[in-house]
Amino acid sequence: MQRERTRVRSALSLNGYPRRFIHNTKNRSSEPRDQKVYKTFTVLPYIDGVSQQLKRRLESHGIRTVFRSDTTLRQQLTRPKDPIPPHRRDGIVYNIPCKGCDRSYIGETARPIKERITEHKRDVRLRRTDNSAVAEHAWDNQHQPDWDGVQCLSQERHWLLGCGTESGGRLRHHITGLNKSLRVIALHDNGQLLVEKCQLSTEMTTRLWSCLRSFTPLNHLSISDSSLSFPPSPPELPSVTKLSAERVTSQSYEGLLSSLPGLRYIGITIDDAERNIPQITACLRRTGGQQLTHIKLTAPSSLLSEKKSVSRETMRGLGLLISEQTKNLQVLWLYGVKCTDEEDLVYLIECCRHVKTMPELWLQWCGTREGGKLESHLKGLDKSSSGNLSVHVQHRGIRPRLLSTDFTWSLFMV
Repeated sequence: MQRERTRVRSALSLNGYPRRFIHNTKNRSSEPRDQKVYKTFTVLPYIDGVSQQLKRRLESHGIRTVFRSDTTLRQQLTRPKDPIPPHRRDGIVYNIPCKGCDRSYIGETARPIKERITEHKRDVRLRRTDNSAVAEHAWDNQHQPDWDGVQCLSQERHWLLGCGTESGGRLRHHITGLNKSLRVIALHDNGQLLVEKCQLSTEMTTRLWSCLRSFTPLNHLSISDSSLSFPPSPPELPSVTKLSAERVTSQSYEGLLSSLPGLRYIGITIDDAERNIPQITACLRRTGGQQLTHIKLTAPSSLLSEKKSVSRETMRGLGLLISEQTKNLQVLWLYGVKCTDEEDLVYLIECCRHVKTMPELWLQWCGTREGGKLESHLKGLDKSSSGNLSVHVQHRGIRPRLLSTDFTWSLFMV
């Protein structure tokens, strides 16, 4: 034993250890210490400032504590690839802020984000306002997108299709309070598909529409605050009979209406009457519109006055669509869509009178006035030539009035 101690002291001295350390090592007792007996042991993650106090408390109850690190050697050595840079990731939800205002564009792409941003820049440079919401905002408002401020928000996207949810239920209230980067598209049990605050690229829209084709209970498509891009020949959803759209980008209408050949009810809240109504009319002309029974076009009161106004050409286009192609139309409702001349509404009424299945026309706050051309025309219709069309007219700031084109014309309060 003495020989071994001498050899250890020599080795420590040769390796540069201080004499005091060697001397203290020499004087230490070689007798074994009393071994404490534990009832059991536990393994816990190490938390600085907490683990030592917890260890003393557990050991006082006869529990041996062993700590482990959350970061293991295996975790550090089993990453054969470097992480993908954000600009090269796909399936990204991204944000493009505007330099001129506090608005921003939130989009989604299945391709690398760098490629999609390059397309946005090209659309703005070439003024492709019909195909790009970014270009549309930039040129309409003379603002410049903040390309340096583009952010990748999230890769989280959830499709809940036929999962026992209800429209207006707990799920929708919960989603409303979540982070804006999370996108949830839900198909409820009543057949309503709810798409809110989503910007879907052509690839993502095609994938979603292709998936939805297998859900035959789908009958109502509700879209709000969203932008959807469609391929030239989008997949069709023949089971959808009702469309509700609010604050949808104008370039979404053509592909959206083309993909829904079985529509019977259309309710659209527009953001630019002179631009949106011709787009909707042109698309319905191409798709036929034979099965439509209800059309409701709303210009909300929050819109600027110039955004609510429509030209004579726009109203004539809508009138021709109704008289020539909507053979089953029952109700046409215009709310807040202002005509510059009441003669345009007179023309629209005459077109509606050619649709034998149509009993009602609603004109609310459409730029009419009491005692104007519209009322004079309705009162002066010949009794023998009048049909069963009832025209509901509401002037701005006046209680609703009903002008009936039945056998006896009258003006009365409703």
